Amino acid sequence: MESLAQRASDFLFGDRSSPMHTEGTPEGTPKGASGQLDQRIALEILAFLKASEPDQSGTDTLHPTQRRGVSTASEQALRSSSSSGLSQHTINKVVLPTQSKSRNKESSHKSYAHSTYSRAVRDTHHQREVDVLKTQLRELQDKSAQRERYIVRMQEKYVEFTTSLNESHAALEASKRNVQTLQNQLTHEQARREEAEKLTGARRRELQEAQAYLETSDSMSAQEVVGLVKAVNLEIFQFAATASESASPSSNAHLPTTTALDELKTHIGVNLTAIIRCKSSSDSDPIFLFQMAIQVTLLKIASEWTHILGLPFQNHTGILAAYTSVRRSSPQSVSARWRALVYSRHKYEDLGQAFGRLHNHLISSTTTVMHALGYALSKEVLVSGVKPITEAIIRLDRAAGEAALSQNLTVAVVVPGATFDSRKMEDMDGSSDSSKAGMVACCIELGLHCTERGGSGEPVVDELLLKPKVLLESTFHDQQ
Repeated sequence: MESLAQRASDFLFGDRSSPMHTEGTPEGTPKGASGQLDQRIALEILAFLKASEPDQSGTDTLHPTQRRGVSTASEQALRSSSSSGLSQHTINKVVLPTQSKSRNKESSHKSYAHSTYSRAVRDTHHQREVDVLKTQLRELQDKSAQRERYIVRMQEKYVEFTTSLNESHAALEASKRNVQTLQNQLTHEQARREEAEKLTGARRRELQEAQAYLETSDSMSAQEVVGLVKAVNLEIFQFAATASESASPSSNAHLPTTTALDELKTHIGVNLTAIIRCKSSSDSDPIFLFQMAIQVTLLKIASEWTHILGLPFQNHTGILAAYTSVRRSSPQSVSARWRALVYSRHKYEDLGQAFGRLHNHLISSTTTVMHALGYALSKEVLVSGVKPITEAIIRLDRAAGEAALSQNLTVAVVVPGATFDSRKMEDMDGSSDSSKAGMVACCIELGLHCTERGGSGEPVVDELLLKPKVLLESTFHDQQ
């Protein structure tokens, strides 16, 4: 297009040698007419080209209607030039290419407009997507900011918690040290207290021992001890009566063998054993004999237990000899306190053990005598009957040995085979006549003997507070 415009400009304003002046001019055409026509055509071409040029921004300034008007004017000029004798060669060289380029230009502008519209639509769609993404990005950024703030708060709380935890650990360690200090102090104080308690206990025992030697008053009177003796006699009598009623005789009852007779001699004595052997074939009452045998057995054990050192099978001859010596050569207060100390520190140091030993001995001896006589008694009746006897004997023994200090109270018994003496015993039949002669078969109730010694150990009081009761041999002979 620049070439066409240059050619038109040269034709109008300068170079007449331009091809537009010479090419395609038909021969015979008047030069003036041809020049004028060519000049007009060149003006039309310049106007069209001028109108077709885009502005500085690159945008075509002609409206499509205006462009079609210019094109129509050019075509009219061409037709006019044709009718005026303008050469077809000039038209083909100058005008037709211009029209073709104008049409191409218009088509190009249409394509450009369409592409611009499509691009604008795409840009709008893309812009919307970009706006949505920007919105989402801002939301994510807001959430991220919130999370960061939350993380910052959590970190601050973690720091606070860590600080508080460290402080708590420090306080706990301080508390542990305080507790350990207090524990050490407590242990030290407990040790001191134990030492003080040991010292106090030792001094208390010393005072108690001193008090034991200084005490001279009785905690129980002689008459109260007499009542305890009667209680033992009653318990023994009741159990013997119950056993004689409850025991089951065997086929060989009251027909003891030689071995059985030897056992009976140990527990009830020679005299009563001889009477049982003689009466076994006679018409004497077997139940009465069985009751007397049980009663004598229990009475013998009670008499032995109330001795200062208990049953005969206990080997304490050294202590017994020492007590005998003290009793003979010392005042009543010294010998009584010595006896009380032996009871409390030796005989009844373990009361449960002493009770069990006496209880088992009573059951064993009673069972032996019953089997020797051919009788059997249920274990329940035997145990329940012997228990109150054991308790009564221990109460009597401790009262006479520990409670009565101003006098010596001992259990009185009569040895079988002794001659009856109404001053020292009482017949079970109720007779205390001194003229009544006879040999004692057995002692069936305990008595109580009382002695009191002076400053040098000599006896100043010697009497029976309660006479023991006996059965004479004549009593069994009268039953025939």
